[in-house]
Amino acid sequence: MSDCSTSNGLSSPVDLGEACVAEVVELHAFFVSWMTGQSPSTDAAYGRFIDVLDDAFAIVSPRGVITKRTELIGELRAAHGGQANTEFRIWIEQPAARRLSGDLWLVTYEEWQNDGVGQINGRLSSALFTARAGMPNGVAWLHVHETWLPDPAP
Repeated sequence: MSDCSTSNGLSSPVDLGEACVAEVVELHAFFVSWMTGQSPSTDAAYGRFIDVLDDAFAIVSPRGVITKRTELIGELRAAHGGQANTEFRIWIEQPAARRLSGDLWLVTYEEWQNDGVGQINGRLSSALFTARAGMPNGVAWLHVHETWLPDPAP
């Protein structure tokens, strides 16, 4: 990713798309660190997650359940260390960003998870972002929609 030195932390629309993809990868790395207990259970550590979600953020799970920001924040906070001493991991494949309008970006990506006991599942995700100064990658999450992917072949 290029050096970002302008007031919003980004120097061009291409950089903003790259920033959105970086945000997807980095936030999922945070999830792994949080859920395995590698990161401390502190407000400062958890703030990385809370701060990047827009106040109106919502996520549609692969099961079709809509979870709003406040509920999601509580659920994930309670999950700290729940995957300690497991092989839990998340990885992102095939991320693609496209500008919709102005500073509004859509990122699609495959999110794959090893649930910690050897089961692997995947979801196709679409995430809507907007530029926001002061965020780790200069963007904020507005909305996510996830759909199950077929189980990988053995």
